[in-house]
This record gives sequence, structure tokens and C-alpha cells, in this order.
Amino acid sequence: MWFRRMRYYILKFLRLKGTPKKVALGFAVGSIVNFYPTFGFGVPIAGAVAAFVRGNIPAGIVGDILFKPLFPFFFYLDLLVGYKLMGLEADNLAQVAMDLAKLDPQAFLIAGKVFMFGALINSLLTGLVLFLVVHTIFKSYRRQMIRLVLTKNPSPRA
Repeated sequence: MWFRRMRYYILKFLRLKGTPKKVALGFAVGSIVNFYPTFGFGVPIAGAVAAFVRGNIPAGIVGDILFKPLFPFFFYLDLLVGYKLMGLEADNLAQVAMDLAKLDPQAFLIAGKVFMFGALINSLLTGLVLFLVVHTIFKSYRRQMIRLVLTKNPSPRA
């Protein structure tokens, strides 16, 4: 049952209208929304950002929903990358967490800068990679993938 549903959604995604560039752009910007805390507004933000950059809006929403379960990992990655690139020690993460619990304004300022710097770097790199992958798939392999998804018993030779 779940395999059939998965095939259905993959087929719907592969049949999205628009040029490969617009679909890839929408998917990429929709996905990178998850590097930032959106407080429950991720889907509308992803659609709005996709529309703003003239990408495919449904692809942006799919990208957001697909990567939403990875938000805790992305949050940690943002802090880790931010600390490394700003020259701070990663073991200070525990100290910053304790300072944040004490409501220390300096700790909030440091953690905010580190997080935003890490999120910016991670979202730019991830967005670029996702754009290139989805663009290549839609430009070169879209028809073959649709045929593969439509076959009842896909085999490696199909």
C-alpha cells in the first residue's frame, strides 16, 4: 500500500509543469527553508519564497515537506558549522546552552550570530546541490524515470 502511494507521489512530482530550471529552483528554495526556524509557517514560507524567485511553487512546497523531518539535524549542523567557521570551539556549545538557560543576553547574541552564519552557509551549499541534482534529473532523466515508476515490476534493465 505505502509503495503504491510513494509511486503516486513520485509520479506527480516528476509530472510537475514548468521548465527544469523552475522546478529545480522551487524545490531547492523550498528545501532550504528548513535550515531556519519557521515556527509552523514553513510550507507557506516555502511557497512564497519559490514564487519570489520565480520557481515552481508546488516543487517548493514538496521540498519543504520532504526535508521537514531533518530540521533538528539542520539546526545542529547550523550551530556546528557556525562555530567552526567563526573560529569558536564547538565544546563551548554546552557553555552557551547553560548561559542561554540563565538568560544571559551576551550568550543570546553569540548563539544568534553563530546560528545565522551557519544557516546561511549550509542553506546556500545545500540549495546549490539540490538545484543541480533536480535540474539534471528533470532535464535529462525525467521521461526515463516516469517510465520506470509506471512499470509494475521495475527491473534494472528497464
